[in-house]
Amino acid sequence: SLSPEQQQFARAFRAMQLESTLFAVCIVQIKPQLEALLNLPPDSLTKEIKLTQDLLSLFIDYQIPSDLISYDGRADASPEHKLARVHEHVAKMLTMIAQSRAREIDEAREQEKLRLAESNMTPYGPMPPPSPLAVLSFATPALGGTSQSRREAECLEAMPPMAPPSLGAPPPPAAPPPPPSPARKAAPRPAPGQVSTTAAAPLPPAAPKLHQTPFPRTREAPPTEPGDLTDYTRIPAVLDRRFEEIDEDAALRPTLLNPGDPWKKTAQKGLLSEPVTTTLGGKEQETEKNKAFDLLDALSRSGTLPIHHASLHVVLAATHCFDQTLIDTVIQGNVNPIEKVERSLMIMATTIHNRPAAELIAPDQQERFFSASPQLLKEPLQPPLPNGQE
Repeated sequence: SLSPEQQQFARAFRAMQLESTLFAVCIVQIKPQLEALLNLPPDSLTKEIKLTQDLLSLFIDYQIPSDLISYDGRADASPEHKLARVHEHVAKMLTMIAQSRAREIDEAREQEKLRLAESNMTPYGPMPPPSPLAVLSFATPALGGTSQSRREAECLEAMPPMAPPSLGAPPPPAAPPPPPSPARKAAPRPAPGQVSTTAAAPLPPAAPKLHQTPFPRTREAPPTEPGDLTDYTRIPAVLDRRFEEIDEDAALRPTLLNPGDPWKKTAQKGLLSEPVTTTLGGKEQETEKNKAFDLLDALSRSGTLPIHHASLHVVLAATHCFDQTLIDTVIQGNVNPIEKVERSLMIMATTIHNRPAAELIAPDQQERFFSASPQLLKEPLQPPLPNGQE
């Protein structure tokens, strides 16, 4: 009763649901890949713990190209000579990074000194030191109108006279003071014979320029020939089709697999420190993902070097649902739930392993199983695994 448009929508929505039922985890062995990347013999970095940590730091934290630290000498050289050359290249890179860090620290100190020097300057030049009598007059508490006025007059008389203006052409009009900046307000110009006690507001401390993590680079997948890779994304659709054909009760359904929001990371900073478990939120997960892709980009030379020491784990899950409880299924429905669950397990096993059910069941259990599930006696559908791969 559905129109063609509704049927297309239902198929597309079902395909999007099945995409979330496939979960994969790839584990890459770092040391064998580092040896292939640096042109070192196998097992060269097995006992080089510090060198391995320095290499990971150069690749992850500083994005140093592998060509700068890999061995580029004679191919028939001894393993010790190759490893010593890599040690020299890594030491040069670490020295250069230390010098760059020291230069950044010196620049930050110079900026701080400049900020402190500018904070002691008024808009019209350095503030002259006040005379002792003027300081005394401002520090003395008021004892009355007449006494206070007399003390201020005595202080003004004790100050040295101002130099008279030179005769001749009248001085040019004074330029208007610059507008006050948000970080520092201009102090009013002191009148002749008075001392200004208003100091300029200090500028906020300048942030030193430190190392900034670059934006993650775009990675393009290398071109592959058709048939070279196994398309594991087709397995959920094959399983779903098998569920519809063999599962008479329609109790078996694909299960969506999604990682949780908070992740946990267990790591140790040094060889002698204890492992510490931290919780990673959204921003921390994005940072760790960028680090992982930067390291993968360096280990594979942006996809040109194949990774042989790796394993891909594909996880598929399905849920067998019962309409009633266990007691109601056995007593009211007069159904053996164990036979139903065994049939669901065998449907998934024959599809994933591409083997008939007779090869996956013990000989002494075949008669009992096939009497309850005779539909599994026929050959299973071919899954999307070329050449019988599992």
